[in-house]
Amino acid sequence: MALMLVCVGCLLAAGAVGAEPPEWVMVQEGRLPLVITAPHGGYHEPPNWPVRTPVGDKIQFNLQDDLYTQELAQELAAALQAQLGQPPWLVAGQVRRRYLDFNRPPELAYTDAVAAPAWLAYHGAIARALQATTAQAAHTLLLDIHGHGRQAQRPPLYLGTQDGRTWQALVQKCGIVCTWGPEGLHAQLQALGYSVPAVVPQSLNGGYTVRHYSQMPGVSAIQVEVPRVLRADPSSRLQFARDLAHAVVGLVSSD
Repeated sequence: MALMLVCVGCLLAAGAVGAEPPEWVMVQEGRLPLVITAPHGGYHEPPNWPVRTPVGDKIQFNLQDDLYTQELAQELAAALQAQLGQPPWLVAGQVRRRYLDFNRPPELAYTDAVAAPAWLAYHGAIARALQATTAQAAHTLLLDIHGHGRQAQRPPLYLGTQDGRTWQALVQKCGIVCTWGPEGLHAQLQALGYSVPAVVPQSLNGGYTVRHYSQMPGVSAIQVEVPRVLRADPSSRLQFARDLAHAVVGLVSSD
């Protein structure tokens, strides 16, 4: 825990926030105890940046973008503002994943140090958002928006929490009522017609962002893995954004 707090403090002290070029990171400041992140939906291709090469765990190495997740994150933020009257925080990586993976620790995120300032800007923005929200509320929810391409008759929507470890603050706040209970996030989304399996594949069950920031006191983090069919079609994506906003409103508005 102490390492986590020092790391956040170092990001803030290093000036990694507030001056990020817009082609690296999109930041929308919020006034709700909710932070939306989207690491893999960017479109920017920085000149002279090398394409990433595998380091360490090659099984987890991926150059594919999570298409339309940036748009989904923006629509989710707008839907939450419409329902709650205040905007959430939004931090979205703008660089394509083939050059920089914002959802990896720095030693795995890029091949060349030229990409380091962008990684620092992205995580510095998340640190600033969480510093602001945890100073104002006892509990903050972080939703990390991703996409997957798994096919099924009803393509699954996965909620990755490292088997419940990254939303312990939420469990302590309201227990099974807002996690696995009949009024919980899974049940609400299932009631709206989505397939939300209880068992999440290991590769989708929570990456660096949710594992890292859920170590902060009062922060719960969920990796939302959205099937391509819900992301690619604009009307389906907008409806899902509204449905997800509806499902999380109770987690944000009650303290």
